[in-house]
Amino acid sequence: MASRYLLYYGRSEPLPPPVLLRAGPLTLLYDHGDLRYIRLGDRLLLLRLYAAVRDQHWGTVPGSLRMIEQTIHPDSFRILYESEHRQEEIHFVWRGEITGDARGVITFTMDGEARTRFARNRIGFCILHPASCAGTPCLVEHVDGTRSAAPLPEYIVPDQPVEPFSEMRALTMEMENGLRARLEMEGDIFEMEDQRNWTDASYKTFCTPLRLPYPVVIPAGTRIQQKITLSLENPPDVSAAVLPTPSAHRLALDPGAEMHPLPAVGLGFAESEAPLSSEQTERLRRLSAAHLRVELRLSDPRWRETLRAGTAQGAAIGAPLEIALLLPAEPEPALEALRTALKETHAPQIARWLVLPERERMREAPDHARLLRAARAALQSLSTRAEFAAGSNSDFLFANRFPPPAQADALTFAVNPQVHAFDNASLLETLEAQGAVIRSARRIAAGRPVIVSPVTLLPRHNPYSAVPLPWSPPPADYRQPTLFGAVWTLGSLKYLSESGASSVTLFETVGDGGVLRGGEVFPLYHVMADIAEFAGGSIIAVRSSDPLTVIGMALKQENRLRLLLANLTTQAQTLTVSGLPPQMTLRMLDETTAEEAIHAPEAFRARAAEAVSTDNSLLALTLPPLAIARLDAP
Repeated sequence: MASRYLLYYGRSEPLPPPVLLRAGPLTLLYDHGDLRYIRLGDRLLLLRLYAAVRDQHWGTVPGSLRMIEQTIHPDSFRILYESEHRQEEIHFVWRGEITGDARGVITFTMDGEARTRFARNRIGFCILHPASCAGTPCLVEHVDGTRSAAPLPEYIVPDQPVEPFSEMRALTMEMENGLRARLEMEGDIFEMEDQRNWTDASYKTFCTPLRLPYPVVIPAGTRIQQKITLSLENPPDVSAAVLPTPSAHRLALDPGAEMHPLPAVGLGFAESEAPLSSEQTERLRRLSAAHLRVELRLSDPRWRETLRAGTAQGAAIGAPLEIALLLPAEPEPALEALRTALKETHAPQIARWLVLPERERMREAPDHARLLRAARAALQSLSTRAEFAAGSNSDFLFANRFPPPAQADALTFAVNPQVHAFDNASLLETLEAQGAVIRSARRIAAGRPVIVSPVTLLPRHNPYSAVPLPWSPPPADYRQPTLFGAVWTLGSLKYLSESGASSVTLFETVGDGGVLRGGEVFPLYHVMADIAEFAGGSIIAVRSSDPLTVIGMALKQENRLRLLLANLTTQAQTLTVSGLPPQMTLRMLDETTAEEAIHAPEAFRARAAEAVSTDNSLLALTLPPLAIARLDAP
């Protein structure tokens, strides 16, 4: 049993299931100190409500929770617990009380005390409004008693806070049929940021305002008390909260949606003491990587060694290089050294240059124009067809706030799902938000390609710290070699592709953060291999009735059609797919086939698929936990 959960998501024990609660007409989940998915019928009001402790580098200090009371009634509840946060000099303890009553009023209070003296950037509540609320009219009540009316923005807003959602003490959202959801916030001043800048699927209302200096040193004994109240105005009858009878999830191909070419999919270079084995090389070549991303930090004297090793690895797997140049403010000497090194060696084939500032700052615009001019002057003659892209080596926020000038051939930025939250549910929520990021990025790019490079499960560095942090090799997430890693990868490629990304770099070639390690391949390798077989093809959008449960990605190349379906949960899911041809073949990647897929990938991929027939273009399937089904039209 333990190995099953290791295969699912990299932990030996099952995750504690969330507790379903009801407060009058509202349904919600209690999940280890947090509230998730507060709904009125099918209408999602809040994605999440929780309290966080952030250190002076904006890192989240995890808490150890001790339950005190959990009283649950059919239409109300009361939960009382204590959360202790300890990390280095930080020791903070708070008591949380959550109640929900039959009227649909939910309250969440925290009463905390600093047990030591430490520096913090923020301690308090975070309220996540779902990205699906874009365009919803809102009424803001400010701390000075004034009011402002505005909708939640459609396109991603780079400014913090999102105006007029600042200096808030209450926020009312106008729903359909006269329904209003009201949030009252006590104990601090609250404001909103657009978390889609980091691919979170939400707008976040938080405290303390960013206009106030941080970090702040708080003495031992400091008390922090806050309260959030959610109530409904003009609620419907309580019966609206009755959950629908479970039925098959529905997926459908949407040929009427805008079709995009399948992006060029590349890999990241993994520095390793040992060269690729012949087996690893052959397996990587089968992925037909469009490029190999090699990151050169030209202020680091080891960049020449990285360039040599990256050039050799790119040649071995048959991929041109996408070179990410991390440039100092005065880039000319470093670029001249790079030019000389390239001329003195066997020059690699270059797909594009990513011209990026070495250090990015939240409130300081990089000189993109100068970096681009210097890079073109030094390097263009060495590879006349290579693009010169600019943007960010970090999150979309930086490219959104400081977009590159017209001289850039393309816009680039990186994606990872763990800037703010780290649990499985939060990572899956980011998938659909990646599509919103691409749509906003294409608006900024104004017809130029959008390059996502790289996509990783963990952040590779911290550009938000108030003090510079030393560079260190990027870490790898424990879910990388699991079935969870595979379904997340499929979801990422689905939304990036359907929204019009031109190029995507995924993970690394080998190692803990790669697609294979030693003599094994990770399950996500097969997702990439299935997609690589349709390189040069197109994407057909696939709509899901519940995109947090099941998703699909459709690939088309001439008369070939492939559909990849994923179950994002650890329970079997029944689904129906419409819009399919009469005959297809089915291959499943799940807990029963994963052993062969990991240890004998060639045999797994060569195994004959099962023939299946559709009924009036409709196919019914049951997907095992965290499984991926591949359907091919013969």
